[in-house]
Amino acid sequence: MNIKTIIIIPIIFIVILSATLTNFLVSFEEKVFINQSKEIENKIILEQKHNTKNNINNIITILNHKSESFITLQKEIIKERTSNAIQLIDNIYKNNQNLSKNDIFAKIKQDLNFISSTDTSKYYYIYKMDGTCVSVPANRKLEGKNLLNLQDIKGQYVIKTMIKIASKGGGFNEWYYLNPKTKNIEKKIGYAIEYKPLNIFIGTAIYEQNIIDNIKKFSSTLLNDFKTTHGGYVFAYDDKGNTIAHIKKSLIGVNRWDLKKNGKYLLREVIHKGQIKGGSFVEYEATINPKTKKPANKISFLNEFKKLKWVIGTGFYTDDLYNDIKISQAKLKIEFERELQTIIFSTIIVTLILIIVLWIILNKVSSKLTYYRKELETNNDKLNDLNINLENKVVEKTKDLNENLDFVNDLLDSSLQGITISDLKGICVGVNNSTLEILSYKHKNDIVNKNIFEFICDSSKDLVKHNILNNYTQAYEINLIDSNNKDVPVLIKGKTVKHKNKELRITTFVSLVDLKKKEKLLYEQAKLSSMGEMIGNIAHQWRQPLSVISTASTGMQMQKEFGKLSDEIFNKNCEAINENAQYLSKTIDDFRNFIKGDRKKMIFKLSNEITSFLHLIDGSIKNHNINLILDLDDTIELNSYENELTQCMINIFNNAKDVLKEKEEDNRFIFISTYLEDDKVIIKIKDSGGGIAQNVLPKIFEPYFTTKHKSQGTGLGLHMSYNLIVDGMNGTIEANNVEFKYDEKKYVGAEFTIALSLS
Repeated sequence: MNIKTIIIIPIIFIVILSATLTNFLVSFEEKVFINQSKEIENKIILEQKHNTKNNINNIITILNHKSESFITLQKEIIKERTSNAIQLIDNIYKNNQNLSKNDIFAKIKQDLNFISSTDTSKYYYIYKMDGTCVSVPANRKLEGKNLLNLQDIKGQYVIKTMIKIASKGGGFNEWYYLNPKTKNIEKKIGYAIEYKPLNIFIGTAIYEQNIIDNIKKFSSTLLNDFKTTHGGYVFAYDDKGNTIAHIKKSLIGVNRWDLKKNGKYLLREVIHKGQIKGGSFVEYEATINPKTKKPANKISFLNEFKKLKWVIGTGFYTDDLYNDIKISQAKLKIEFERELQTIIFSTIIVTLILIIVLWIILNKVSSKLTYYRKELETNNDKLNDLNINLENKVVEKTKDLNENLDFVNDLLDSSLQGITISDLKGICVGVNNSTLEILSYKHKNDIVNKNIFEFICDSSKDLVKHNILNNYTQAYEINLIDSNNKDVPVLIKGKTVKHKNKELRITTFVSLVDLKKKEKLLYEQAKLSSMGEMIGNIAHQWRQPLSVISTASTGMQMQKEFGKLSDEIFNKNCEAINENAQYLSKTIDDFRNFIKGDRKKMIFKLSNEITSFLHLIDGSIKNHNINLILDLDDTIELNSYENELTQCMINIFNNAKDVLKEKEEDNRFIFISTYLEDDKVIIKIKDSGGGIAQNVLPKIFEPYFTTKHKSQGTGLGLHMSYNLIVDGMNGTIEANNVEFKYDEKKYVGAEFTIALSLS
C-alpha cells in the first residue's frame, strides 16, 4: 500500500462515517417526532374525556347531596311543626283546666285549624292513644271513629304503628294514602308524638312526591345554569325522553324520544348509555356546534341521576379537539425541523474540521514513514539472522505461557462472581468477565492498571481501605460505581496473598442490584396495600364530619329562607362546621406524613407516633367495632425511622383486624403497650383473635406466605415488617400465642413483640 492510499482511505472513511451518522440521527429524530405527535393526540383526547367525565360525576354528586339535604330538612320541618303544635296544646291544656276534655279538644282543633287556614301546608291529625280519631282536617267524616285496624295498600296498620312510635318519645313513619290533589295513592312521610296529659298523639305529614317535585325543580334549575370547567353546557333527559336541560331553552320540556340521526334513534341510545352502571361515553353527530353553527361530531359522557331517573351528560366537539391537536403538532414540527437543520449543519462542520486535521497529520506521518522505511531496510538484514535464532526459543516459551494463562483466564471468566486482583496500593492487575458485566464495561483494559478506588463509592472507600490493611476476609456490603457513574450495591469478600514475593489482594463480589430492586418492590407493594387500607379508613372517618357539615350548611340555608335562622343556631352550626373541618384537616396531615415515605432517621416521641398511627386507622377501628386498650410510657423517645415503624404497626394491625372480624363484637380487643427493658424499647401488640395455628406460626415472616385467599392477601405484610425492624432498624420482632385475662374474661390471641435500641 503506497503513501497516497494511506492518506486517502482515512478521509474517505470519515466522510462515509459522517454520512451514516447523519442519516441515523435524522431517522431517529423522525421516529421521535412521529411518537411525540401520537402522544400529544392521545394525551389531549384522554384529558378531554377525563375532564368531561369528572364534570358529570361531580354534578351527580352535588345533586345527590342536595336531594338528601332536602329530604332531611323536610323531615326536620315536619318534626318542628309537630313540636310547635305540642307546645300549643300544652298551653291550651294548662290555661283551661276548668274545661272538660271535649271542650279542650274543640279549642285545640279551632287553634290548629286557624294555623292550617293561614298555611295549607301545615295541617295536623290528632288521635287518642286507643286509636279514636279526634281531628283529621282532610276527612272530617273520620273524626270520632276508632281507626286502630286501618291498613294502607302495603298492609301496614297505620294508626297502630303511629301509636307505638308516639309512645316511645315520637318519631317518623311512612305509609300510603290518597292524595286529594292528584287522586292517586301516594307515599306519605309523617311525624307523631304523644301528649300524655290528654292521652293523645298529634302529628303532621307531607307527600313524598312534593319533596321529589322540589328536588326536580332545584335540579332542573342547577343543570340549566351549570357551566363545565371549560365553559361547555350540560344536557339532561328523563327516562321517557323529556328534555330537562339543554343549551336551547326552547327544547326544555319537549319530548325528543323519537329524534332520529342517520337512521338511528339518537336520544334512545343516549338514555340507554347513560343508564349503564358507572356511565359511558357515546360519539354521535350533534344537532349543531355553537361555535361553527354547523352539525358536527360530538363525544359525550353520560351518567344517570338515579333518584329522578335522569340521564345527564356533557361533551366536546371533535372538530374543536382536532384543531387543538393540529396546533400542538404544528409547534412540535417546527421544533423538529430546527433540530434537523442543527444536526446536518453540525455534522458538516465537524466532518470538514476532521478532514483538515487528518490531512495535516497524515502528511507529517507520510514524511516520517518514508524516512523510517529506508532505515528499516538497512537494519532488516542484520536482524533477520538474530530473529531466526531467537524465534524457536520464543515460540516454545510462548506456547507454555499461553497455555497456563489461557487456563487461568478461563477459570476466572467462568465464575459468576466478579473477581479483581490488585496490589495493596489498589492498582488493579487483573479482572474477569463478570466484573465487566457488573460494572458495565466492555474491555478489561478499562479497569486494569487503574486504582480500584476509582470504582468504589466515596461512602465505602474508608471501609475497604481498613479491610485491606487488616486482611479482613469476611463478606460485607459496599457500593461500587459503574461506567455510567451509577451506584452498584455488592456483597464483597477479599483475601491478601503472596505471589513472587509481592502481596496481592484477591477480591470477589456479587451484585445486589436485583435483590435491592425486589426488596424495594416488596416495600412499595406493602406501602401501597397500606395506603389502600388507609384510604378506606379515611373514607369512614370523613363520612360523618362531611354529613355534619352538609346538614348544617343546607339547614341554615333553608332556615334562612323560612325566616327561622336565629343567631344561636347560626353560631352553633358554624362552630360544628369549623370543628369538623379541623378534624378533616388533622386526618389529611396524618395521612400525608405517612405516604410521603421519607426514610429519614430522627428523634421522636414514641407515644406521639403511636397516636398518629391510631388516627390513621381510627375509621377502621370504629367500622369493625374493635376495642383498643393502651398502656403507653409517655416518656420514651427513639432515634429511629418513624415512618417505617408506622408501616410495621399498620401491617400487624391489618392482620389482627382480619381475624377479629370473625369474632363477636364484645370480644374484639387489641392491646398496645410500651416500656423500657435493659436499655431496649419494647412494643407489644396483642389481640383476642384466638392465636395463630402452631404449624403456621414459624412461617408468618416468610415472603408470600399467607393463609388468606389470593384476593385478600399477598403474604408481604409481615415479611416486610420483619425487614423493616430487623434490617432497617437493627431491632427484633417475634410472634407468640398468649393466654390472658381482661375484665374477668379469659382470651387467647397472637402477641407481636418489637424490641428496638434507644439509639
